[in-house]
Amino acid sequence: MISGEGDLATLLRRLSATLTPETYDFATLDSLPPGITPRMVFVEDEGKTPICTRAEAEAAGIPHSFPCRMITCNVHSALKAVSPALAGFVVSRTDGAARVCGKKRGPQSP
Repeated sequence: MISGEGDLATLLRRLSATLTPETYDFATLDSLPPGITPRMVFVEDEGKTPICTRAEAEAAGIPHSFPCRMITCNVHSALKAVSPALAGFVVSRTDGAARVCGKKRGPQSP
């Protein structure tokens, strides 16, 4: 078994990111309709919030409210290395991603 990298500077140097081509949407619903395969579902007091592709949302008649794109960070890290420095790790990556995408840091619509 290969252990993950533990040094934050090395993690940041080796990190690569992939921007998915799909547009995703958030929508808060009472229940999930058939025909969607959400990437993630938030279960909150006001309902279920699936994150699914815009195409799935429109095909299922789901009113969507937050179109966005997904960036996947690719790096082999040791969990204990990322956990204590997560805030700095996220800030350093979102700054870089924002520059690449021509956006400000934080959630952005396409």
